[in-house]
Amino acid sequence: MKKLIAAILLLPVLLVLLLLLTVGVAMQQDMMSKADLEFLIDLGERDGLQAVIATIRTELYGVDPNNMSDPSYGREQVEGRGHAPWVMRGNLDGRPRIVEFALAPGIWAAYDTQQQSLYQLWAGEVLFEGSVYDYKHGPQPRSEGEWYLRDKDGAQWFIEADGIEQPATVQYLGHEYSADKKSASMRFALTAGDTRLELTEQPELIERDGTRMFTRTFARSDGPTEAVAGFRTGGGERYLAQDTLEFPLTQTTAIALPTAAAGPALDGASEQAHGESVIANSDCLGCHAANHKVTGPAWAQVAGKFRGKIQDEVVAVLADHIIDGSVGAWGKVPMPAHPQLSREDAVAAVAYILSVDEQEANLNVPLNEKGKPFLATYEYGVLPKLLTMHPS
Repeated sequence: MKKLIAAILLLPVLLVLLLLLTVGVAMQQDMMSKADLEFLIDLGERDGLQAVIATIRTELYGVDPNNMSDPSYGREQVEGRGHAPWVMRGNLDGRPRIVEFALAPGIWAAYDTQQQSLYQLWAGEVLFEGSVYDYKHGPQPRSEGEWYLRDKDGAQWFIEADGIEQPATVQYLGHEYSADKKSASMRFALTAGDTRLELTEQPELIERDGTRMFTRTFARSDGPTEAVAGFRTGGGERYLAQDTLEFPLTQTTAIALPTAAAGPALDGASEQAHGESVIANSDCLGCHAANHKVTGPAWAQVAGKFRGKIQDEVVAVLADHIIDGSVGAWGKVPMPAHPQLSREDAVAAVAYILSVDEQEANLNVPLNEKGKPFLATYEYGVLPKLLTMHPS
């Protein structure tokens, strides 16, 4: 009995020794910093030893007991699809507003929702990089593998009525699943003059006579019956958005790795537009906004500070700050480096930032009782706080 009691009393000591050994090994292998150790000590004092063990298992070794039996992390697995979730919307290959379909294991289709255009159909994977996925600043999701179909320029839609073809603008209306969630489609509207058509497109992968086929099935949900919708690809091929279009999957082309090669020279307006795109596809908007301070200054504040000064010198310095990182110019919070950005992209981003109108800036930042800006919007109650779950 005494031996059992002694063993029970000795168990916590053994756990602590094992924990110290684990932490020591992690620090030797640069898996843990001194700041991480201080965090674990604070966590142990607050929540106990179990919380420290759970944090080490999850953060250092990727073992979360809550998810060990569920590789999808709670996401619903759909049979025949290669990913969960199998429909996603985000950035891809430096393009914003892309919706991606995992049609089958290793087969993906990506659409540019700004043009309702098939951007790429490929065999391979999506490399999920960036602050949302792996806490790295700068990288963005990209495709890897070999593509079957690709349209980098995007489709140009038209509406044809009474034999007359008119260019149409596109409005993306979202994507939706079927009742059994085994298929999904995109909804969009086309407008040409006074004519408006609403359509759906459902991408799918089928097999016929041993050949894989990519299909695009269109359906009309609203609009005059005499009007016909269609599109031309960037390569000039013309298609009508009726019934099902089929594309056999035969030849492939390797997807090139991203490069930092310089593009063609841009005029002022084009450079600003390019800079806005660079910013939209980076992590900049996590700390900055156009007309109000977030963690970092508003673009309008930066533009106001440097307006009227020698622009070439200003652009060069700010581009260096974006690529190399900086601290001190706008406070103690450091701006992370973005070494993956090319010099041309950094200069274009600066051109956009300096183009923002200073008058747009909301410099009346709410202050706390010490007269300093709040670190986050949830610290002050400008709007009523959410008390219940939103119906959607």
